Amino acid sequence: MKKNLGLAFVLGLLVWAAWLLEGREGADVDSPIWDKGEPLAAFEVVNLVEISLPHSKLIKDGQELIVADLGHPADTSKTLKLINKLNSLRSLKELKVSDEKKEEFFSHQDHFIRVKTFEREWELRLGDVSELTGNFYIQIFKNGKQRLYLAKDVSLFEGFYQNELEADLRKYLELKNIIAAKPFDFADKRLFARIHSKELRKVKIDNKRVRWFELDFTSNTTTPAPPEGIQTADLKRTLSNLLEKSLFLKFFEMKKNALENPLSKLKLRTESEEVSAELYGSMNGRRGLFVMKSNEPDRIYELEGEAAQLFFENVQVFWDKRLNISGIDFKSKERLRFSLGADRNRARQFEISNVKEFKVEAMDPSIQIKDQKYFNLLFNAILANRGFEQALSVAYHTKEELEQRIKRFESKVFMRVFDKDLVFSYQDGLLVLLDLKHSLELVFPSDLKINRLSEKLFFAFKQIQR
Repeated sequence: MKKNLGLAFVLGLLVWAAWLLEGREGADVDSPIWDKGEPLAAFEVVNLVEISLPHSKLIKDGQELIVADLGHPADTSKTLKLINKLNSLRSLKELKVSDEKKEEFFSHQDHFIRVKTFEREWELRLGDVSELTGNFYIQIFKNGKQRLYLAKDVSLFEGFYQNELEADLRKYLELKNIIAAKPFDFADKRLFARIHSKELRKVKIDNKRVRWFELDFTSNTTTPAPPEGIQTADLKRTLSNLLEKSLFLKFFEMKKNALENPLSKLKLRTESEEVSAELYGSMNGRRGLFVMKSNEPDRIYELEGEAAQLFFENVQVFWDKRLNISGIDFKSKERLRFSLGADRNRARQFEISNVKEFKVEAMDPSIQIKDQKYFNLLFNAILANRGFEQALSVAYHTKEELEQRIKRFESKVFMRVFDKDLVFSYQDGLLVLLDLKHSLELVFPSDLKINRLSEKLFFAFKQIQR
């Protein structure tokens, strides 16, 4: 009990000390009412002209913000976070201190911010933080006058914290770090930051790995076209995802640098312009991935491996590589019959009597199903579920080529379902699906360690005649 009283007494002293610290020479608080919890800066993005920070400057250029020192688009998420932080600053009270004493509040942190909009300007100076309360000091410059405030960041803290004090201290740290950021920290790292997928009309990719191909976003078609039975994917969505991953690490001035080992060419055409980009494998003898763009001929961008994925893609990335069962609503069926066999001429009949529960039953009473996981495997591949959403590759074969392919399979399962004749096999760790109607071969990744698919599948039956 005495120990608890002692801790309470110490805590009381800390709170009292914090009150003295934040009210030093400021007990005579006669600031206007609007200072009480009022915003220290309040502006909208649409009205913003520029934000000047200790090391960086963001300026409005048309409809976008750019990093002035780099002449490069600013990262939208970072600029919005900065703007949200500035708009979340609230005054708790004004501190009446002499000009000499004011410097005590900026002994550890001293960051000047200037915000200019079409209507007005704000000039703020961010100072130290109290580790006892999480509140901090901000000096406001207006009409040739200076005013010092005890302030608080009322923005939401995204993360875990043990108490409000920890949250407030972390919010201050975020504010301080983003204000003190360097120009490159604010840069949009997307290689094609100014290209919006909704504006694209055509894209052509020509690399050393595969033959060239072209995407037409107006008709949502590809050249070459997918084989019969395979649909074109949503081109804009697919390319947009690839563009978002195309991030650069740094950039260099073109002068005094030489690019070698061309690897790929990319052309992006919008309604108003065509931008080409060339990927090289080395610069000044140093191996890497370097890009030169036609709309920025004085700059070279360096990419990491994954960021260059778009330059090495093939046309199949833009196809919907799944078994085409359009028009069939599997979930709406009460029951479904299908045939299965290691020999196409001696297939057995099965029925899914309850589609929702996916319970498979053999039509032959002499066959008892002991394990359904291999049925699950086949139907997941057919319905594009559970890791089979997209095939790794798709290939068209003539009827003769397809039959030769089937003969070379050491193990195989023939299946007839949804008016389709299918063949499954497991080859080199991959699940192979043949669509005999459209003469297609789809190859899927599989983490199921099946040595011989047909033997494993039929081992799931207690009795069956091969």
